[in-house]
Amino acid sequence: MRSDPLLDLCAEVFDGRDASPGSGVLDALNRKPRDLGDACRAAAASGVWR
Repeated sequence: MRSDPLLDLCAEVFDGRDASPGSGVLDALNRKPRDLGDACRAAAASGVWR
């Protein structure tokens, strides 16, 4: 019986091990993570994309 690579990938990706946020941003940048929407609004307001 052969396994389906896509099903194997989905089983691995959605197995729950990343169900809660880690401390990566805090560890790397020494600050709490911020909401992506807030970060995008702040970047747009700064004019960086003009």
